Amino acid sequence: MVRTLFEDFYLPIVGQVKIGEKGTEKTTARGTKYRAPVQLPYFLITTQEKEENSVVPDIEMMDYYGAEFNEDGSVATGPTRLPIALALPDFKESFDTFYAYYDKARLLCKSDGETAYMYNEKLGDYVETACNPDICQNMKSGRCKLHGSLYFYLRTGEDFRDVQVGGVYVFRTTSKSTIYSLINSAYDIVRVSGDKNLAKLPLWLVYGRKTISTAEGLRQVPTITLRWVTNEYYYRSSLLSTAAIDDDELLDEPEEIGELEEETEPKKATSIFEEMEKRKLPEKGNRQDDEPVEESQEIPAVQTRSKRRSRVKQETSEKPDQETEEEGTATQAGEQIPF
Repeated sequence: MVRTLFEDFYLPIVGQVKIGEKGTEKTTARGTKYRAPVQLPYFLITTQEKEENSVVPDIEMMDYYGAEFNEDGSVATGPTRLPIALALPDFKESFDTFYAYYDKARLLCKSDGETAYMYNEKLGDYVETACNPDICQNMKSGRCKLHGSLYFYLRTGEDFRDVQVGGVYVFRTTSKSTIYSLINSAYDIVRVSGDKNLAKLPLWLVYGRKTISTAEGLRQVPTITLRWVTNEYYYRSSLLSTAAIDDDELLDEPEEIGELEEETEPKKATSIFEEMEKRKLPEKGNRQDDEPVEESQEIPAVQTRSKRRSRVKQETSEKPDQETEEEGTATQAGEQIPF
């Protein structure tokens, strides 16, 4: 046994979920050919294969989740809701966020906001250096962008209760709005469910739209969020307490009214994830309700055309693609470096 083969672990990616694709080929005045990214109003599930420098749609999976096709076999419309299960228990691990600077498909710098690994031309390798996004010239010029990669399994079967493991799908974005929306929706699910392990919950990846105000006027942009459908919200909401005040403090009443006036500065709220470590919801057998709540969850119906399973493909290396989102063109991260 070659022991070094089992030291490093990477999630095997079998496909992508995108909301953009490369458009028709155009030519500039200088004769340079290019394909500008085009935004899609639905999720596009793709394989790891490429044709004409574009990823190939996974027709089988698109058909399974209710897509419609043109006469030539191309995708006409697709799903805006996908049943998913996060790949890892900790949301921070399932949703990888980082800063990255690419020169076309070449990764020149990657950072977590504090420590950066920048490619050194003379050494031919990456060099560790300090990072400060507030003063970084590459960040100010727009060459370095915030990236987010969400890793998940697709749910299939009756009522989408089966999870296909052995290979994950990834949704990549460079839109700050999308990254914040995914993080905030995950925080809200943790707050209501009372559990940081979101991999235990049957989630939905939802593609919506919202209107924003810009200097040019109103504009519609995509918004990507996570959803959790539960029939236990009213029971769980009765157990929720604010993260800013401890339970013991709620029992302490001031002896005089003056004590209330002195404490004008509100207490700082702790992180939802930190709060869940301290607070645990009681087991279902200890509920106060006379009638137990049923375990089954009501799953929104999604039209399916086939019950065929997705093809399992071996993990292949991938160069970044371009994808259109709220804040323009997104360069996808595919190159791995040793950190």
